[in-house]
Amino acid sequence: MYYLFLLPFVVLAIRTLISIYSSSLLDFSMYLSATNYFLSGHNPYLAITPQVYPPAFLYFMTLFAFIPIEYARVIYTSLSLVAFFLSLHLLLKRFSLKIQVLISFIVFQLFPVKFALAQGQINFFVLLGFVLIYRFMIQKKDLLASLTLAIITIAKLNPILLLFYFLVLKKYRLIIYCLVTLLFLNLAIDLSTSHNLLLSFFQGTFFRTTNPPLDYYNQSLPALLSRLNLSSISNSVGVFFLSISTISFIKNYSQTKKFFTLFLLTILLISPITWQHYLFWSIPAFFYLFLDSQKPPLIFIFLALLLININLKNPLPFGNVQLIYSHATIGLFLLYILVLKSKPKSS
Repeated sequence: MYYLFLLPFVVLAIRTLISIYSSSLLDFSMYLSATNYFLSGHNPYLAITPQVYPPAFLYFMTLFAFIPIEYARVIYTSLSLVAFFLSLHLLLKRFSLKIQVLISFIVFQLFPVKFALAQGQINFFVLLGFVLIYRFMIQKKDLLASLTLAIITIAKLNPILLLFYFLVLKKYRLIIYCLVTLLFLNLAIDLSTSHNLLLSFFQGTFFRTTNPPLDYYNQSLPALLSRLNLSSISNSVGVFFLSISTISFIKNYSQTKKFFTLFLLTILLISPITWQHYLFWSIPAFFYLFLDSQKPPLIFIFLALLLININLKNPLPFGNVQLIYSHATIGLFLLYILVLKSKPKSS
């Protein structure tokens, strides 16, 4: 019976893999384009397809720049898959291998997962970083947690908001280690060139965060507020959510898993840019609700899952109906409330 139930998901996974490995990996190609521009002596933040991540990200992409593009895509996609399934394994470690395999194949069919893989996004390594940070903190390996946060912040700037989580825990040394590592890695590459890479990065980041793209694929709360002509309050709303998460955690220090997942949802909600392929960072929150909370409200969990995983192939007809256009934002908000109000089984 188990294998009969697993079979259709295996077939879907094979079809997904064939599609992914034949994809041009648009975002990965853009990373490589900016990296090659840098290696040829130019400022990658001024390229036709500009670099959007911190300068130290070039360390990682340079490894692929010297490999023929067709092989680089295969290696990068394979590493992304390893990072993804390793993340799921660590999240589901207490379950049998059969259960892990079944859940992994089901999760593999979620739209943000397939979208991120087809685009060649870096987010699978970031998800693995989130999972490792949690495990390192449980094991009281603060140095490894801080170094991991620094590394994934090089890949995506959004995780830097986890410093608020560490601040609540009074992990001051962890915060210092993380910031020093970030500064060192970025300065090291900045000083190796005549271009002011850090300055260019901060200028580009300031522009993007103060003028968030309003494309359908940006499902952040600031993007929704901007679409509703309420961008003036987006910072206040972001501070509000961050404050709620922080205050709730202060009152319940022992509920580590609950509030770590809550902070991940906070990052997704309040970041100026939350592309749809970021949304599988919400997977730990769903696992927490299904597996670690008391009497989870299944209908609302599935509603949040549906809203987050919908993809409107032609969103233009809904452009004037912002709540439909921003369905994943609503799903994230619902998921945030569900986690916030949940009671862990261990409590």
